Amino acid sequence: HRVMDKESLIQALVKHCAIAGKKLRDQQSVTHQLMAFAASSPFDEQPKSFKCLMRFEVPTNDTTVLATAVRGKIDELFQQGVPYYRVGIGLVELRSAHNIQQALGQAD
Repeated sequence: HRVMDKESLIQALVKHCAIAGKKLRDQQSVTHQLMAFAASSPFDEQPKSFKCLMRFEVPTNDTTVLATAVRGKIDELFQQGVPYYRVGIGLVELRSAHNIQQALGQAD
């Protein structure tokens, strides 16, 4: 099953954000950066691949924050007519949520 339209691409990426956010919370971690990617099959006649990196000023494990960031970059990932075969996200610069909460608490 290939993703062919922008809304389906958004839905697929948001689903990955939800999974990643839950994993972050389960391991009590936060992320500083998220990398989103979308690509056609490498075996297509003209393979296409897109990616973008989003940095968070405040590290997060909030699914809504992750999904909103991806939605804001969708025009960098979507090109009409591309049959997307691989879609996903990667989290970069993981940290302990406990350490971040302590640092934010000290800033008050």
